[in-house]
Amino acid sequence: MKTPLDNYNFAVSPIFNFIKDQAEEAVFLHYDIAKETLQLFRSEESYKNGDRYIRAIQYEGSNDYVKREPHVVSIRFKRANLPSELKQKLEDIKEFRRDKNTGPAINPQSESIAFKFERLSTEARETINNIIRVLK
Repeated sequence: MKTPLDNYNFAVSPIFNFIKDQAEEAVFLHYDIAKETLQLFRSEESYKNGDRYIRAIQYEGSNDYVKREPHVVSIRFKRANLPSELKQKLEDIKEFRRDKNTGPAINPQSESIAFKFERLSTEARETINNIIRVLK
């Protein structure tokens, strides 16, 4: 799937692209008008039926890309939109978790289960692949 996000060439773009490429095997990706976000749905059918998205892949760290590049890529799963079994499997993945920007990294009271990546290390690839396996 090609989107305007493919035109970015930030230092963290390889992370975004790796996540996107892996996610395409497991879920339906949808680009709206947000300059930094791809929304993910369980399937194209769930998107067409108007179901709520289950997660987003997002550039973070800047609201103005001309002044400063984003320096983080996150995968956020909105807890309220997840079936309980999927939510539990994602909660079980602890690596690269940062549910909120402040406070404890893992916060069951936050709106999202979030994973944040600053570089595409071996550990980051393994965690991303674990997340994708959970989605399949």
